[in-house]
Amino acid sequence: MIAFVVTPLLVLGLIVFLRGTKLGIAIRASADRADRAALLGVPVKRLQTLVWAVAALLAFAATFMRAGILGLPVGSVLSLGILLRSLTALLLGGLVHLPVIGLSAVALGVLELGIDWHQGDTIPLLGIDLPPLDAVLAVVVLIALVLRRRGDGRSDIDDQSSWQSADEVRPVPAELSRLPEVRWSRIGIAAVLGAVALALPHVLAVDQSLKASAVMVYAILAMSIVVLTGWAGQVSLGQVAFFAIGAATGAKLTHTWDVDLLLAVVGAGFAGAAAAVLVGLPALRYRGLYLAVTTFAFALATTAYFLDRGYFDWVPNQRIERQPLLGRIDISSPTRIYYVVLAGLVLVLVGLRGVRHSRTGRVLIALRDNERGAQAYSVDVVRAKLTAFAVSGFVAAFAGALFVHHQQAFGTGPYQPAENLAVFTMAVVGGITSLPGALLGALYLLGTRWFLPLEWQFLATGVGVLLVLMVLPSGLGGLLFDLRDHALRWVANRRGILVPSLLADRAEEPRADGGEEPTPLASEAPPSEPDEPPDDERPVTEPTVRTGA
Repeated sequence: MIAFVVTPLLVLGLIVFLRGTKLGIAIRASADRADRAALLGVPVKRLQTLVWAVAALLAFAATFMRAGILGLPVGSVLSLGILLRSLTALLLGGLVHLPVIGLSAVALGVLELGIDWHQGDTIPLLGIDLPPLDAVLAVVVLIALVLRRRGDGRSDIDDQSSWQSADEVRPVPAELSRLPEVRWSRIGIAAVLGAVALALPHVLAVDQSLKASAVMVYAILAMSIVVLTGWAGQVSLGQVAFFAIGAATGAKLTHTWDVDLLLAVVGAGFAGAAAAVLVGLPALRYRGLYLAVTTFAFALATTAYFLDRGYFDWVPNQRIERQPLLGRIDISSPTRIYYVVLAGLVLVLVGLRGVRHSRTGRVLIALRDNERGAQAYSVDVVRAKLTAFAVSGFVAAFAGALFVHHQQAFGTGPYQPAENLAVFTMAVVGGITSLPGALLGALYLLGTRWFLPLEWQFLATGVGVLLVLMVLPSGLGGLLFDLRDHALRWVANRRGILVPSLLADRAEEPRADGGEEPTPLASEAPPSEPDEPPDDERPVTEPTVRTGA
């Protein structure tokens, strides 16, 4: 009875607060256009703190009332499945219609109880077993997106993201890239990193060598998020689903059909690309939270239904043997599989760098920053978004095919829905736009957990990640490139070269050594003022009479 009384009162109070108070109106205004609200004097950041406090109060009230009915929520009760149910109800209500959201939540609760009651029954006419609730919710989300009209609920106007935390990685300035010290430094760093990577499996123990190669696999998976979210601006919480599809496909190709591993990882990549394109079709109309919920629902449905041997018997459950590569090269030992994964990491890194510096990469960045502006330059938005999904799905599935042969089994633990948040955290803590940052993020989360002593493993928890992001908003990759820019600034000062992208903020400051400022290039020198003619040679002109405003 308390739940029946308190729940409507909380919803009604929230509606009155958001619609009838100045704070509520300011919150709605800052949600629509934060920059414009700030210009009008609305304290946006202070209101965001208030919003978090109200959300925490509502979450506590829901948990408290549920505990009085079903007991304290422990174990999997407050799992990601509950999050998906809440997000689905939110999506059905257009993100803002509170009565519709409440009714949708009640309807989803009734649907969940009905599916649990009839679990194991056969659907009439279709002749298939009733799927779990997560798979049904994925269908509900898809139908809601198809039936939703633009302009319903949350405003679609000005939906582009400012991406203030996604600092773009600047290339080495052209003025410095050809200097001997810069070229030899880059070659030397690459040689040192390559030597360390090649010697690592001979130094580490067998179990640590396997963990090191697993870190590289997850780095490839994090790179797929860099492509889709960091470059194209499409928020995805379902990369592990493509990872799992690639793992299942790669294991099927090598174990059942005796396909060579090189062809198997490519075939698995294309399977992941096809799945990513299908999931990315809603991105042609929506972005932001709508797309995040869609990919998240697909991830839960993939784990609970599509890759469950209880529903589909093609999913491999035997031990996956590592067949010789190209029929000749033995890869059965941990050291050999380490080098296979290392080669895959290098290929993905080189390939994605090529994509980033091509026209495709520039188009993706343009779509992320200003989609309407890109359309004004005749950019095919549909093709660009689907290309981003295809490339990202290919990379994720490629990593999955490597991982299943690394583990020699297709288990369920590495592909659980919670891993989506962990992998997304890797990309964020490493720098969402940086490919080397993805490797650093995987090394930070997994390396801290696997290689450091127990007292240091708190760095891989949520508290440690928050501390890193508070100190380094651009992630570990941002720190890496800041150090690079600092070294390049020192080289520019030493050589007396003025680099606008590095020294523009210091152009007016005197040099520390007391010397003169470097002479600008001829193309940068200001035009000289012409000498004025004597008074008797100046032409006589009639005074100009201005009319109008």
